[in-house]
Amino acid sequence: MKISFQNKIRLTVISIVLLFSTFMFLYYPAKQLKMMQNNYNNEVHNTAKTVALGVKIALTEQNFEGIQTAMDFAKSNDQLLFIAMAQVDSTWENDSLTISKSLFKTFPEDYELDVDVKSTALMIVKRAPFVTEILKGEIIVGVSTEKIIKSITDLRITSFIVSVLVFLFGSVIGLWLAKSIARPIIQLRVAADQVGSGDLSQKVDVVSNDQIGQLSLSFNKMVSDLGSAQEEIKQKNESLTEQNKIIEDKNKDITDSINYAKRIQEAILPPYGSLEQTIKESFILFKPKDIVSGDFYWYHVQNDNLIIAAVDCTGHGVPGAFMSMIGNSLLNEIILEKGIDQPAEILNNLHVGIRKVLKQTEESESSRDGMDLALCNINFKNQTLQYAAANRPLYILRKVELKDGNKEYNLKEFPPDKIAIGGYQHEGAKRVFFNNEIEFNHGDCLYIFSDGYNDQFGGPRDKKFSTRRFKELVLSICNKPMREQHDILYKEMADWMHGYEQIDDMLIIGARL
Repeated sequence: MKISFQNKIRLTVISIVLLFSTFMFLYYPAKQLKMMQNNYNNEVHNTAKTVALGVKIALTEQNFEGIQTAMDFAKSNDQLLFIAMAQVDSTWENDSLTISKSLFKTFPEDYELDVDVKSTALMIVKRAPFVTEILKGEIIVGVSTEKIIKSITDLRITSFIVSVLVFLFGSVIGLWLAKSIARPIIQLRVAADQVGSGDLSQKVDVVSNDQIGQLSLSFNKMVSDLGSAQEEIKQKNESLTEQNKIIEDKNKDITDSINYAKRIQEAILPPYGSLEQTIKESFILFKPKDIVSGDFYWYHVQNDNLIIAAVDCTGHGVPGAFMSMIGNSLLNEIILEKGIDQPAEILNNLHVGIRKVLKQTEESESSRDGMDLALCNINFKNQTLQYAAANRPLYILRKVELKDGNKEYNLKEFPPDKIAIGGYQHEGAKRVFFNNEIEFNHGDCLYIFSDGYNDQFGGPRDKKFSTRRFKELVLSICNKPMREQHDILYKEMADWMHGYEQIDDMLIIGARL
């Protein structure tokens, strides 16, 4: 059962008052009774001793009237029941002491008294011995306890009345205290609930200068400070909202511009499907990191020849896209306008063109941008392939006959020249690329690509996909149709990247010759 704070105070105060009232009604009268009994016992005992002393003096002086005078002293007590003088004799008989007592004088004379009388609930009996040459005896005084009983009864009635009054008065005080203490605290709780609900207009009344009043002042100050802080936060939020709107608008403008640049880049690049018109079994896996790409593919059909390139420009996103547009424009100029078709010569001219466009001279090192690429000129009539490359290899997979008569694909890697297109040129002589001529068979598979696929992080151990894993993958799928190879390569990378961000543009060109 849940008890409110106000009721807890009431119960506490009433419990204290009840304990005090119980003390007043039970313990205090008992204590007073014991004290009165002790006092009354002492008073009766002292009376007996005083009378005994007076009797002793009277007997010593043989003043027998003095005995009556001494006994009359006890008669002044209005609760006196009797006073008697008893003679005490002691004799030795058979080695034992025998004490005998006999009443010598009694008041009232007609009071029937046993010489061995003892105290009862209604009577207090005290004895005081005396010894003289004439007589050895004791004074016996009996006093009624009626006065004590009456006093105790009156005390208990008084204690009961006082206890009831104390309980009533204490209860009233307790209820008043509970109300005076609990009300401001309850008011604080209600106000705190309202503040917790967001209503910062709440104030509590300060009705005292004690700790509760100070708490009320602190609460009002806290609410005021919260209101000021909320207003400040509101103003800042409005400012942030406005700034965010500006940023969103600018971001939309930038994104729209980049999307427009993407459409331009897509318009410049040959469509995917047109390569299949020249080589039916082929694919292009093109996966930009951002909206626009720094990787690009280029191909051109000229009589019985197909010139095709996989190009990886410096950077990705917008900077890479600018480089790709420069590279695409220069390839068009070198191959389509100048008619150069030898791969090494194309790369040499492309290197010179990039350095010229980007103003890359020995005096200026501000731009080190360039590109890596693999470029092939495929002659289908003669079944020859000319190849030149800047940092990007060529893979050709060919079926070879095993000793047991079966055939399987073997991967042959043709390494590139370990120099890039463009960038600052430290060597004294001009940079030169070399041409490689390769004969191919029908059914050979060709792969040229950028480094984005192999360098992508992922997998269970946060590792790069790696060249080794890429070689194993193309060896395992090269016997499949090229469109299916494209889908497998795409899915394999999606699984590898699960939960990881793409770090670079990806480009793979595959063809069955």
